[in-house]
Amino acid sequence: MRIVLDTNVIISAFLIFNSKAQQAYIKALKNAQILYSIDTLNELFNVIKREKFNKYLPLKDRIKLLIQFIDISEEIQITAKIEECRDIKDNKILELAESGNADLIITGDKDLLVLNAKYRFSIITFDEFLERY
Repeated sequence: MRIVLDTNVIISAFLIFNSKAQQAYIKALKNAQILYSIDTLNELFNVIKREKFNKYLPLKDRIKLLIQFIDISEEIQITAKIEECRDIKDNKILELAESGNADLIITGDKDLLVLNAKYRFSIITFDEFLERY
């Protein structure tokens, strides 16, 4: 199985111990190939370094988690161009899923979730992922 994890899922998994997002992240790592692109990695890096997250985990620890994520995930070169999402910043998630032949996108973003039936891959929440897989 090939999975794209939206930034909100990864950040929650990194910061909130034993959260459903973290459970889904660990399950995905054990049972699937996680995909990322340069664009999604840049977004993840920009979000993860925000000072507001210092209260959860020091920056150096967040960076270590990011490096681990990169090491165990597969980088995908984007070949698809998609301009479907209400929030144009989320198109990169759809492009990654399409370019990487993903089976699933796991997200908490309603702008992506409403597009579930439009693609060959499923777009589901981490709760749905934990229930189904």
